[in-house]
Formats: sequence, structure tokens, C-alpha cells
Amino acid sequence: MTDFDGPAVSFTTDLGTLALFDPDVLDARIREPSDWWQEGSLLSLPEIASGAVIILPLGLEGDSSARISSGSLTELEQGYARQCFSGLSIEVTSGRIFLGAGERIPGDGRGLAAILPGQGGFYEVPKGHYDVKVQALDWHFDDRWYGANGSPKADAPPDFVFFLSPRDAASPYQAPEALPVLIQLRNRPEVKIAKASGTSLVGEARRQTRSKIPNAAKAAKSQPSQRLKAPEPAELVALKQFFEDDPQLSAHRDPAPNLDFMGARFEICPANETLKNHVWSVDDIFKKVTRVREQVRVLEQKVNSSELRPMEKMDLAESVTGVYQSLAELLVF
Repeated sequence: MTDFDGPAVSFTTDLGTLALFDPDVLDARIREPSDWWQEGSLLSLPEIASGAVIILPLGLEGDSSARISSGSLTELEQGYARQCFSGLSIEVTSGRIFLGAGERIPGDGRGLAAILPGQGGFYEVPKGHYDVKVQALDWHFDDRWYGANGSPKADAPPDFVFFLSPRDAASPYQAPEALPVLIQLRNRPEVKIAKASGTSLVGEARRQTRSKIPNAAKAAKSQPSQRLKAPEPAELVALKQFFEDDPQLSAHRDPAPNLDFMGARFEICPANETLKNHVWSVDDIFKKVTRVREQVRVLEQKVNSSELRPMEKMDLAESVTGVYQSLAELLVF
């Protein structure tokens, strides 16, 4: 059997999704909206149901790493092996496959002619059909894989290894009844997972955090979860108090409005009655904001990996942050 083991690739995802596919297999999807694969169950997609591509939920956003193999785990990786999941399949028609963030699934006229650092990578794999098994590794509890700044070292083991074994194309493929959430395969509840934008824990601080997690988990079971709310502006508090203190105003106060916007629409009515009204659904607006956020994320990665001077990067980073804040404000009703 051809050996196509390769080094691990790192990627950052805001969609919490990992993808493994041959770009040629998804050529027909390039002209579709970029979220064509998010509209329903992943198993309902013909490409997954037929065993042509693999799209899996990670269970977390931020940084991840993975590699493919035609053999077995390395001696180092064996010490961190946890659960595995088999029953997946992939079709290779071009001789190469992509492994990385779900953001790079073709769509909106964008293929995979090139990828930026932090999005994933390509592997050369002979044409054919392959059965795929994914093995989870949990090395995050081992302090030796973290640098002085708390970030994982470049030579840290991958989070997942995908094993490919040739399959007879004539053999029918039976898709699994359910797809795994990859982070759950690590099965290490004491590990603290931090997003890429968060501060990593190192040394004694990380050990103390892990020692407190079991007690926190017991407390969470005995007490109902509560969502922290940001404090209301002083002006809004004063206005509410004004209405509540005045009996006449309070008697005519409308009941609390229904703030469930799912399925709602915005209708723009021009002052000129000869012009046609325009209606936008809230769902469509959310999708457009998500696409803009994805492209801003790509821009941010490109700036970080560029050869610009530090001050120039900081100036651009402030503008990117402003875009993120504007998008967040747009979604506040």
C-alpha cells in the first residue's frame, strides 16, 4: 500500500468544523452559497451520504491540528491516544485532498486554488475510494507542549489523526447513523479548552485550574445554570424607573414584547410610493453577517502572517477589530 503519511496541519475555525475532501469532488458546489452545507443535517448531504467527502463538527472554535496517515500512530502519539471513530469515507479523484477548517469548503464562487496559513493543508493521495477512521489525541494536559507564553509549541502532537485505507469502489458505502463531535472523542473532562483569542494557562496555574474543575462540575449539577447579563446603561435604568414609579404611565404600559426574531422580516418602505418596498428576512441578514465575518477572519490571518512592520500590523488590527465590533452591534436588537 502507498505510504502517504504527512505532517500535521494547523488551522483556525470560527465555525467549529473540520473538513476533509478532494477539491475536484466539490467543483459543482463552487457557485452555491458558502453555507450550502450548513442548511440541514450533515448526513443529509449527498456528498457525505455517498462517502465522497468528510465534514465533522469539532465541538469548539479556535485552533486545532490534524494529519492523515496510511499506517499507525507514532510512538509519541500512542501515549496520548483516546477514542476513535470509524465508518467514514472519502473519494479522491485528483490525487490530492484538503484537510482543515470548514471555512474553506467551496462556495460563493470560491474554490481551493490556494489557501492561507492557518486554514489547513493539502496531502498527496492516490486516486480511489478510502475508508476513514479518526483517532483523537489528548496531549493538552502535558505542560511540556506549551511555551513560556502559554501557546502550544510547533512540535506538539496533532489533535486528530485520520487513517485512510483503500476501499473497493464497487462495495456499497453505508454512512454512520450519527457523526461524532470530535472534541468528545478526547474524553478528558478535566482539560480546559481555550479559544484562540483567549489566554492559555501554563505551569502551576494550569494544574490548579484542572484540580478545581471536578468540584465546579459537581456544583454545576446541583445548581441551575445562569447566564450573566451585561449591566444596563444608567439612562435605561432611569427611564424604566420613571415608568414604574408613575402609576398613570404604569397602568398603560404595554406588556413585554416578544423578542424571538427567528423567521422575522425587515421591510423597507420608501417615502416615494412609486418605489417598491424591499423585504429582508432576519435569517438572511444573519447569514450575510456571518459571511462578512469569515472574510474579515481571512484578512486578519493574512495581516498577521504578512511581512509588515509591527506598527503597521497594529494599525490594521485596530481597523479589523472595529469591523468585528460593528458586526456584533448589528446583531444586537
